[in-house]
Amino acid sequence: SISALERANADRIPEEVLQMIKNRNIAYSLAKDYYSINEKGFSVHYIKETDEDESYPDLSDLFYKQDHWLFILEKNGRSEGTIVVGKENGRYQVLVWGEPGEMFYHTLALADPSGEKDVTVLHYAGHY
Repeated sequence: SISALERANADRIPEEVLQMIKNRNIAYSLAKDYYSINEKGFSVHYIKETDEDESYPDLSDLFYKQDHWLFILEKNGRSEGTIVVGKENGRYQVLVWGEPGEMFYHTLALADPSGEKDVTVLHYAGHY
């Protein structure tokens, strides 16, 4: 069983990833681009292959987590796209960039109107 501290550390964005995002934001501002990246990242979960002979008592039993982090590309404070940073070949890099994200903040507000809950971001068929 995982302790609360281990779980908190597992959900903490690695410093190397945060630095990548900061560097991109600097590059965007130097290029006088209208985009910026929200530095609050979300751990990405994926759907497991299920076994019809197995029972899944909790919905979270159907997810698995990888060392992937979703960030929102913003334009004028609105979600416009997504960037996924993850570990590949031993180092962090941008895995996916520019997928539609215009509904992300709206969906997040519906999932957690208070903005205080621990929200699980699930990737399925190119959507979050």
